[in-house]
This record gives sequence, structure tokens and C-alpha cells, in this order.
Amino acid sequence: RVMLPTGTPEERAEARDAAIAGLLDIEPGARVALIGVVNPLVAAIRERGGVCLPCDLNLRTTAWGDPVSDDMTEVLAQADAVVATGMTLSNGTFDLILRHCVEHGVPLIVYAQSGSAVARAFLGAGVTALNAEPFTFSQFSADATPMYRYRAALAPDGAAA
Repeated sequence: RVMLPTGTPEERAEARDAAIAGLLDIEPGARVALIGVVNPLVAAIRERGGVCLPCDLNLRTTAWGDPVSDDMTEVLAQADAVVATGMTLSNGTFDLILRHCVEHGVPLIVYAQSGSAVARAFLGAGVTALNAEPFTFSQFSADATPMYRYRAALAPDGAAA
């Protein structure tokens, strides 16, 4: 369990997205596909040394003017790791992301609110880690609220079990 601090929506988003990025085990310069762009998460990936490959169906640029792809296959093909929103569960893209990550041995971190119970079922079966945020979601409250971070168990060879 990770507690998000009391604060403004911006402060809470930064804390949430730092916790999500904390699930990434990446080397400096690793390319991280971000499926479902949230600007503080772009920043958190960069702060961990990653190169963010943003992809979103609605956003065209990040807060820093970086282009955002609307072609998920393009960013997946370049990725050393993937961070995907739980929205992918409902918009029909999760299966493709999961299949790609399993076939290519790419870690998949999912961050979800209402879809977290579904995403947790894939932990160790393609999903490497999950950040689950129960209601009351961070953007709806200024009070401290919990999130739950899960990691897949690792087999002796270091692969997700």
C-alpha cells in the first residue's frame, strides 16, 4: 500500500505517477511505451532515466510539446517496457498490448482505477506489475488516499511466474 499525500490535484498526480514509475525496473535510456498519456507520468518516466514513447488516442502533444503517437503498434515495436492505463481494458487494446509484451518478453505495468480488479487477474500472466487505485480516486479528493502496488512473483530464472 502506498498513501497519496494530501494536496492539490497536481501534487497528488505527481505522487501517483512517481509511484507508478517506481514499478519500472529500467536501465537509463530504456524506451518506455506509455499507452494512455498522463503528463506527470511522462515526467516520472524521464526522472527514472527512461525515454518516454507516448501514445494516446486523444492527445497530440505532451505538456512539453513532444509528439504523441496514435499508433500503438509503432510505440510497442520500439519499447523496452510498457506502461498502460486500465482504459485499455475497455477500449479493445489490452489484448494486443498483453500479447506483444508476452511474445517479446517486454515488462508490462498497468495503472488502473476501475479496471484494477480485471488487470490483477493478469498479474504473472503477461502483466509484470499493477498500480491499483480504488475509489475515491486521487483526482476526486484532496485527502490522503491509498493505492496498491502489485508485482508478479518471479521464477528462479528471473522471469515472471
